[in-house]
Amino acid sequence: MELMVALVIFSFVMVMLFSSFDAFISTGKSIAHGVDYNERARDAFRRILDDLTEIYVPESRITSVQNSINGQDVDTFQMTGSESSIGGQTFSTLEFASLSGLQIGRSRPSGVVRVTYYVRKNNRELFDLCRAERPIGSDRETEPCSDPVLVENITGFTIDFVDAKRNEHQEWDADTDSDGASVPCALNIGLTLKSENKEKAFETAVVLPVQRQSDG
Repeated sequence: MELMVALVIFSFVMVMLFSSFDAFISTGKSIAHGVDYNERARDAFRRILDDLTEIYVPESRITSVQNSINGQDVDTFQMTGSESSIGGQTFSTLEFASLSGLQIGRSRPSGVVRVTYYVRKNNRELFDLCRAERPIGSDRETEPCSDPVLVENITGFTIDFVDAKRNEHQEWDADTDSDGASVPCALNIGLTLKSENKEKAFETAVVLPVQRQSDG
């Protein structure tokens, strides 16, 4: 009888220990997934912010009477934003001229570069956020498949362009703002990541460091 009582107590204790251990493991996995989400989103937002901090806008404030600046088409330097359907989902695309690619050396081109953030489908039936960099005023081109992936396995990438009147636009070009601003005042960027059949959404707002009017 004493042996049976001891076995029952031992079994009860072991069940409690295994339950606690399983809960600990589950909590650890949740924390690890949360850290992974946060790091992926942080790295993506940091790269976009670095490029936007170095956004290039020609010094001239009168573009309506000029066809080119330093031999380059004025439209080349303007920020553009659009939406496109990929795999049945809608994603944003962002393009602008930036000095973030300006480096001395043979491995990188010098001068202003055209930075493009866009989404393409991957082989997991999900999507990747990619960053393309092309020199402005150069014939050098690269294949889209060679563009680096900024963050893998996303399910959402959206940008709202905020003008001087705090109106939000899903697309942007030089004629979007009624006041004629070639770049918006701010960008609201949304990014949704997927991992382990779970999704987590992140948002950030970026105030642009420059403003330029299309009309003098």
